[in-house]
Amino acid sequence: MENLREISHGIHPAILSERGLGAAVEALARRSLVPVKLYIRVEGRLPYPVEVSAYYIVCEALTNVAKHAEASAVEVSVERLGDALDLSIQDDGVGGADAGGAGLTGLMDRAAALAGTMQLVSPPGRGTRLDIKLPIRSSGDPPPDGSAEVVAGDGGMQDVSGGGARQLADLPRGARPGQD
Repeated sequence: MENLREISHGIHPAILSERGLGAAVEALARRSLVPVKLYIRVEGRLPYPVEVSAYYIVCEALTNVAKHAEASAVEVSVERLGDALDLSIQDDGVGGADAGGAGLTGLMDRAAALAGTMQLVSPPGRGTRLDIKLPIRSSGDPPPDGSAEVVAGDGGMQDVSGGGARQLADLPRGARPGQD
């Protein structure tokens, strides 16, 4: 029945449409294969594109943790700070996330679509932390520049300062590596 409701609301889960981002992220945490410690500090509803993007970012990040991180726990924080929504997903897994992988590239695309920013810190052997900031703005406001940055990891990234900071190289958007 829940799947039928999700289909009838498009591809978005019914709980997101009916109860908002906080409830939807709580549902994701309950279904996660890796135990989740959850911090939600969002009152009221956010603009629909922000809620949908944030939901799918958290969903994909938790999927990546379950598939690749070999983590025993993950912390998810969703917090509205002024005119931005801050998302943070941090696990205690193996680290070394490949920023060129389809999952992380998809997260970068979602953040960039809303002129958001994304930072990934994933040193091998020390877990992974993903921080995303999505602007919350009215429809008449011009979008700020979006960006994505990786501090540790491989694939699609380049050292831009010589000091080990890595930022998104010019990755093609749309088709994923290995897809024609």
